[in-house]
Amino acid sequence: ALRYDLLPGRYCKEFSDFFDREPPLSKEEIRKVFQEEREKLPEDIFETFFYEPHATASFGQVHRASLEGFMVAVKVQKPDLRPKISADLAIIKFFSRAADLFLANVPVSLRDAVREWESWTLKELDYLQEARNAERLRNTNVSPYVYIPKTFKAESTSRILVTEFLEGPNLNEIHKNPHLVSDRQRELIARYMIWSNLLHYFKGGFFHADPHLGNLILLRDGRLGVVDFGIMGEAG
Repeated sequence: ALRYDLLPGRYCKEFSDFFDREPPLSKEEIRKVFQEEREKLPEDIFETFFYEPHATASFGQVHRASLEGFMVAVKVQKPDLRPKISADLAIIKFFSRAADLFLANVPVSLRDAVREWESWTLKELDYLQEARNAERLRNTNVSPYVYIPKTFKAESTSRILVTEFLEGPNLNEIHKNPHLVSDRQRELIARYMIWSNLLHYFKGGFFHADPHLGNLILLRDGRLGVVDFGIMGEAG
């Protein structure tokens, strides 16, 4: 949906509609994850917790809450996700092996590509690793154009991630509603995206490896807020 460099724009626009069709977790499912991970309910941990999801995705969903005077984003992983991912990976690996046998002229092995994708997907399921990634990028951030949210590691687990809540539309919303920003703002957003990744790579040595439009938020001060630190890269 976000790869306008690979697909015609009209296809990407249709695929992007699926972002809003992911069925949200129920209140009971959210409470079940918290009981399994923390042996507490959300309202026992946070000053306020909004069960209505702020955003939903294939692996989990984000809720707003307040903690220690901060408005925070609480990402909750879907129950029973790991067995489903394992089953999907087994199917994909089977078809990649078959494809490699019949597509002999393809320069890249599909099995190798799937193996790499599997490695990153399994890492994305560990929210404690994502918390470490976010904290490291926040500490090494040398770009004045982006903001990395604070992570609340003490409140996070492998299936619950608590970070500072970033207020503003993500760039996918802006792409679908161009009237939200001026032409000058769009130009600055493009510059900030490019320069920040270059600065993180060449000066910080650690960078966000999945900076798609849904992971970048336009903040009120004009900077870009970065979220979703499951896939990262390291220079050298």
